[in-house]
Amino acid sequence: TLGGIMNKDYAEALLMLLFNNHVPLARWGNGQAKTFKHFITELDTGDCEFQLRDNKIVRKIRVLLITVYYKDPETEKLFHLIETIQVFKIDGRKRIRNSGYSVAEKLKSGKIADNTSVTNALKEELGVSGEVLRLKKTDKYVTQGNSNSYPGLETVSENFCFTVYLTPEQFKPDGYIEEQEDKTTYFKWVEIFKERML
Repeated sequence: TLGGIMNKDYAEALLMLLFNNHVPLARWGNGQAKTFKHFITELDTGDCEFQLRDNKIVRKIRVLLITVYYKDPETEKLFHLIETIQVFKIDGRKRIRNSGYSVAEKLKSGKIADNTSVTNALKEELGVSGEVLRLKKTDKYVTQGNSNSYPGLETVSENFCFTVYLTPEQFKPDGYIEEQEDKTTYFKWVEIFKERML
């Protein structure tokens, strides 16, 4: 596994490695795909790792997949929070989000998928602070395949699934907006039937 602080020489070596592995870099930064700068930032911050397997580059990530609910205490209506769209600030490109999960947050190297990491992710992405309700781990599974974010790059994802309910104080009926340096992400509530409760 290659690692270390990113610098110009490292980035150029990584770019050449991707090119020599026939990764279609021309597709990166177009449509739904992220840019090479996004990739080296992920590596530098510990959001992902990469390995060489049989001379093939494999990106490795660990992801918290959080399903967020809110049950209105007066009407007993049940709502599910969904991430709808990401808008990149540099060029206005939009990524439609339809994973079915409310929040997908990469775990940095060395971090554990636990209740603390979930509450930290909710604070970071939704601005939700304080104790949440009925936080529960529901599943863990691994996926492998071509990356939508980085076309042509094989990605292995270890996924940790949680469900959580927000309190009335944490509930914002108009949804949530996450502002990051490179993009803005939008979340909205959708009313669902009680039968879909876990």
